Amino acid sequence: MKKSLFLFAVASLFAMNASAQLAVKPQMKSFAAVEPTALQATERDAFEMKGPRKAYDDQVYYTRPEGSLLPGILEDMRAYQMSMIYCPAFSQFNLTNMAANKEISEWFYRNSDGNENLYENVDADYNLNFQMSNYNGYYYYIPRLRVGSVEYAYGESGSYPDRAGMSPDSINYKSLSDTQTSTLYGWGSMKPNHYLFGSGYYDVQTEGMEGKYYCNGLVQMCPKPMGPLYVERIIVPFMNSNHDPLPNGTALTLQIRNIEYEEREDGSIRRNPGANILHEFTATAEDLTEIELSSHATQHTETGEVYQYTVKFSNKGTDIVGNVIDMPFVLNDEYCIVILGTAQEGVDVGFRCNEQNAADNPIYGCWALAYDDQDRSYSAWYGASSCLFFSLYGGFDYCEVYETATLNDGTQLDKLNVLRVSEDGQDIVNEGYAELQNQVLMDAAYTWLDGATGNENYTVDFDDMPEWITAIDGVDSENGQIAISIECEALPEGTTGRFAVLTIQGKGYASTAPIYVLQGDATLEEAIAASIETVTDNSKKSAYKGYYNMAGQRVGNDYKGIIISNGKKEIRK
Repeated sequence: MKKSLFLFAVASLFAMNASAQLAVKPQMKSFAAVEPTALQATERDAFEMKGPRKAYDDQVYYTRPEGSLLPGILEDMRAYQMSMIYCPAFSQFNLTNMAANKEISEWFYRNSDGNENLYENVDADYNLNFQMSNYNGYYYYIPRLRVGSVEYAYGESGSYPDRAGMSPDSINYKSLSDTQTSTLYGWGSMKPNHYLFGSGYYDVQTEGMEGKYYCNGLVQMCPKPMGPLYVERIIVPFMNSNHDPLPNGTALTLQIRNIEYEEREDGSIRRNPGANILHEFTATAEDLTEIELSSHATQHTETGEVYQYTVKFSNKGTDIVGNVIDMPFVLNDEYCIVILGTAQEGVDVGFRCNEQNAADNPIYGCWALAYDDQDRSYSAWYGASSCLFFSLYGGFDYCEVYETATLNDGTQLDKLNVLRVSEDGQDIVNEGYAELQNQVLMDAAYTWLDGATGNENYTVDFDDMPEWITAIDGVDSENGQIAISIECEALPEGTTGRFAVLTIQGKGYASTAPIYVLQGDATLEEAIAASIETVTDNSKKSAYKGYYNMAGQRVGNDYKGIIISNGKKEIRK
């Protein structure tokens, strides 16, 4: 199915469809002045709040989009002191109005000078329709919902409500719970160290279930991400009582599994970890980061001391030049996180959890996997809104090539994803709009080049690109558009025409619209017919394909010398 997109800005020639824009365009603020700071990494009782907070009115609030993410903690336990709702770039969604008298509610945002701006793009159910752009480094002022004298905005119960916002996505630390607005639980009912989850046992006194149930691990249910979620690593904090959480020869295992549904006798549906292990990672003492505490004394552990760490789970591999890196993976459906290994001899870890208030979407809850010596199971359950205290390092990806657009005068354009090449390869023109010349436009979540590494965020798989296309490049605009251009060789003698079908792929996402390159007398119909059987699967795209030189730079098919492809060295002469 073809997807019609509208150009945001190309030398002021194009107009955005009125139905695709907000009646009041939200203003944005820069992230530049916001720095991560250390969390108060101290012990907390299970029912102790992190600090004074404004209690939301349960008659006036809205829910964030399901599958969106929130700021997480860094590996050193720092966090950004702001409540932020991360959504995929260019996504369109609703903020669901949960007010009791929603018919008299109004949506607005308040900017830094205190001025209010009413939204008009509200649907028949009084929900706010919102569309993300992609202004990297900026975020929207948080929408506010008001009924009479009562108003609500996500993040207002945090310590820094003036910093709350909604952000087009970037690659950073994210979580299912908000460090600024959730309740942080530190200690629970396990013995001997009073952990919530982790090493130890539950002393169960329930009739018929009496006994010690040792905890082998835990399960965290997770909703389907709003878009393909590119992840490099997972960070989980924990507490320890003896300064030696993972002795030699021990390791923790983190599995990402599918979710299976079980219909129970009472008609309810239970979610269970599925049999399909999507990803599996192990972590040893080398993957731990110790977090300095102001005091090690505590009344909760058997030793009277407490230490804090973060553990990193990742798919360890090597890049094309042999450097050890965290190999990325993609999450594209609902999933659960299973952590195992807490009952090994000598292992001493105690995981923590957050609990969101009812103004957030349910996050399915976290529970312990505990068994006694008769293999009877016991689950320590802390409610549907409880969440393992953890972070994913990654982001939602997006890239879509423009097929159609509308000029300011209302003229409809198509074939904007078709490039026509002259026989000598010197003249390349956009078939749908000649003024674009050698350019095909694409909306994308990230820039063409990664500013930190210099590597390409978006590529064409060189295994699928013919050798006569010698180069492909992208130029970024400030609003998330990328202008893609190519270089081509002349037609060989005796050849009257040829074509190529190029799919742009990024960090877990591939454009549903290809780029068609037609040279000589090749026709678009030929190219489309050849590509009909090509299926784009946005959940299985590799971030590491193509050819590279020994310096780690991507090169084309015509490169001479030593190249690396799919981890293997070849010599091109």
